[in-house]
Amino acid sequence: MATTVDLTLGLNLTVGSVPVSLQADINSSPTQTVYTFDGCIQEAAIPLGRFISFVGSQFNVAVALPPELNLAAEIDYLVGQVIYTKPTTGNAKTELGVSGKFDLTVGADKFSLQFYADVMIEDPAPTTGNLYVVGAAIDTELSFAN
Repeated sequence: MATTVDLTLGLNLTVGSVPVSLQADINSSPTQTVYTFDGCIQEAAIPLGRFISFVGSQFNVAVALPPELNLAAEIDYLVGQVIYTKPTTGNAKTELGVSGKFDLTVGADKFSLQFYADVMIEDPAPTTGNLYVVGAAIDTELSFAN
């Protein structure tokens, strides 16, 4: 008879001046244990370049925005999830995902930046490398001439 154990823990805290909501879930079965960590932030200020650099470092990619783009950003929302799956046999896998919307002001112009990234990390990495996707969209009317 297979036994499954599921445990969930929720937590709200403040890191610096940023309110963070975290949830952890452990699901254990005879074939694997899955650890899931979810977190979110709403309505906080953060330098955009610092955030992008941090996310890039999680994917082992060095990212540096030009100083002109290292803007102060108001976080509308920012969500992240880490799923660590440890099978009873074979290699563990980690999936890291983050998505967010930032409100930016440049001079008199205001626009929104949406950002997402997801990576599946295997150790050892496959010969083709770990799979990842990164995307961004800017919600603004910008003429092609500009």
